[in-house]
Amino acid sequence: MALKSDGYHYIDWNDLTGDAEGQNIPVDMLLANLKKNTEGKGHVVILMHDLSTKATTVQALPKVIDYLKSKGYSFKTLS
Repeated sequence: MALKSDGYHYIDWNDLTGDAEGQNIPVDMLLANLKKNTEGKGHVVILMHDLSTKATTVQALPKVIDYLKSKGYSFKTLS
């Protein structure tokens, strides 16, 4: 708890799309994984990868954002 007493907060991801499981995973599968993993969570920090080999991750991002907004989630900067 020394970090907390020094004013630091621990934040880690608690949701994922599964984009690390391979290359060119279909956008619909990434979104389905996110929906399944988001269910029942009040706050989510989503792990997605930004490698050159993750083109479908980039393609899925607008759908991910739209879905989360439709469920009442908002987006904030972690600092």
